[in-house]
Amino acid sequence: ATALVYGRRRIDYAELHARACQVANGLAAEGVKRGERVALLVHNCPQFFEVMFGCAMSGAIFVPVNFRLIAAEVGRILASCSPRLLIAGESFSDMLSSLQNDPHYPEQTLWLDDRLQSAAPAEGSYERWLRERPAIEPASAPTADDELMLMFSSGTTGQPKGVIFSHGGALASSSTKIIDFALSEQDVTVVFGPLFHAGPLMDLALPLLLRGGCVVIGASRGFDPRLLLSTIAEQRGTVVPIYPTMLRRLLAARIDPRLDLSCLRLIITGGEAAPLQVIRGTQALFPGAEFINNYG
Repeated sequence: ATALVYGRRRIDYAELHARACQVANGLAAEGVKRGERVALLVHNCPQFFEVMFGCAMSGAIFVPVNFRLIAAEVGRILASCSPRLLIAGESFSDMLSSLQNDPHYPEQTLWLDDRLQSAAPAEGSYERWLRERPAIEPASAPTADDELMLMFSSGTTGQPKGVIFSHGGALASSSTKIIDFALSEQDVTVVFGPLFHAGPLMDLALPLLLRGGCVVIGASRGFDPRLLLSTIAEQRGTVVPIYPTMLRRLLAARIDPRLDLSCLRLIITGGEAAPLQVIRGTQALFPGAEFINNYG
């Protein structure tokens, strides 16, 4: 079954699992021990999930970094969690070069191509590193109490703060969403929000992968409401997270009346209170979809 769609690239569960196993074995080969941090700074791309699941298998703690931060802010995050390894998109090389003399900067950086791809991912240090590793599961598995992820808050009232997700906590959260949103292996979600954020990752992407559905990864370099709707129509999206700031722009956009959006059954929103006119406008635009507000 298809696990991930990214541009014209389709990745089935077998390939995703194999590449995550290669990441896990690659981390072990680099000497990354259980409980050590692996930071990831990329735009939305399939490698986000490869690294996340690879860390989960190996017992390393996954640290997704906000790609909208400036160098000094990224430097503070790296200093606070001291990652053993940094995996970064090539588009961030200039920004990260200003941090490489910092004593907290990781000893090793792997570079990957996180642009939209038409076929296989482009050659780079990450792909070469991956090819050298076996696609077999590590012998030891983490426990429910082990730390899965260190996700930093948005820092709206101060500096971003690291928040721990355990394996058991992430499983419980995903299971709750599966139940509450009645997710099935036939569901398809289209995620245009940044995956480093708890909403896009934890609301539908991770629960749907646990359930066996399909996650369509949208580009995260600027939000285009028309692209979101055309992607939903093309990929037959059924459950979609769309946050109020996105909904406002969507309602103000000129929508192609030829788009068939009848596939959409559920819209999840949150992150801020949705004004009444936004709720009513969304219900009018998607009369066949249920609208659930996660906020609060």
